[in-house]
Amino acid sequence: MWLLIVLAIIALFIFLAWLDFHMGYKADQRNSKKREYPVRHGTIDFFDDGQTFFTSYFKELRKAQSFIHVSFYITKQDDFSKEFFSILMDRAREGITVRLLIDWLGGHSLTQSLRDDLKEAGVQLHASHRPTFPYTFYSIQRRNHRKITIVDGKIGFLGGFNIGKEYISQQPKLSPWRDYHLRLSGEGIQDLYDEFAVDWKRAVKEDLSASFTKTEAGFTPYQLFPSEAGQLEEKFIDVLSNAKTSIKIGSPYFIPSPAVFEILEAQAKKGITIQILVPDIADHKLVKEAAYRYFRKLYAAGQNVEVYQYQNGFYHAKALIIDNTFCDVGTANFDRRSFRINHELNCFIYDQSVVNEVLETYNIDLSQSSNLTREKLQHMPLLTRLKEWIARSVESLL
Repeated sequence: MWLLIVLAIIALFIFLAWLDFHMGYKADQRNSKKREYPVRHGTIDFFDDGQTFFTSYFKELRKAQSFIHVSFYITKQDDFSKEFFSILMDRAREGITVRLLIDWLGGHSLTQSLRDDLKEAGVQLHASHRPTFPYTFYSIQRRNHRKITIVDGKIGFLGGFNIGKEYISQQPKLSPWRDYHLRLSGEGIQDLYDEFAVDWKRAVKEDLSASFTKTEAGFTPYQLFPSEAGQLEEKFIDVLSNAKTSIKIGSPYFIPSPAVFEILEAQAKKGITIQILVPDIADHKLVKEAAYRYFRKLYAAGQNVEVYQYQNGFYHAKALIIDNTFCDVGTANFDRRSFRINHELNCFIYDQSVVNEVLETYNIDLSQSSNLTREKLQHMPLLTRLKEWIARSVESLL
């Protein structure tokens, strides 16, 4: 009798969580406004190594003359992050306006002592995406996954790196860490600024939109694409549908939504080459196994499908390359969370020289990967199959 009561309570809890999640998502879709930016012109510097990226990043922070606006999903408190926080506090003490927006969940490890030190130094620190009512379960799942930095309204950064020692390959299990990140300048900085201002206003109720001075144009065409509540899913369906010869995907997770996967299957059946690069090492439980059933279906759909697992450390990069003439680098993973739930920011690149640079790096990463063949996928161990089954039941939350 007691067992039945416990099982009934668990079943009720699961149902209420499911109802909260789905009703919350529908409400999010109704309330979210799509923001579209035009193609801008500027410059793009591409980074694929943490040490190189953070050297450049910290240099720009130290050079700031007016303001620094920073938003990260993950902000950890370790030996590496001390330098980041120290720079922000030093600049704030020198009179630079410093705004730091951390995700409520991603920055949970920051101690109250550090938060007090930042605020005492003059850093305006706030947390975004706190749990809300109603739809509390859904709001906890919806994270601010963007990584945005704007310096003086002239230089901007976005991509896959967060703040923590693993991002400079100081976490043995996940080292070396492989990621892609962009340094931007030119017209698009106003759009990057506007996205930070949107997130800041939601979290702090302060309007920053009137504070920006436009920058001069450059020569590299690119377009920022902010997304939330299913907007990235719609965009990727359009981008993938327009591929003519090849689709190359790099992502730490491969858990596509049904609508996105339907397009990939259709493109595979047409004979379009599809390459997928994912890590062999997993940083979260079940995410690796969740991808396997999709790989099997893609292999069954076409002969020009290849899946690779990165062997030289942990692959955290987010890239989509279409026909070797267009690429996307940003904060979004190739999974349902990024497509539907999280707030993301991607950069669509239309300049062939930058596309070639990203493609060259992608091909280098492929050369350091092993082919996950059809045969391997058909002969997975029983334990792996069990994990696949479990992952399938919760894949929307992975």
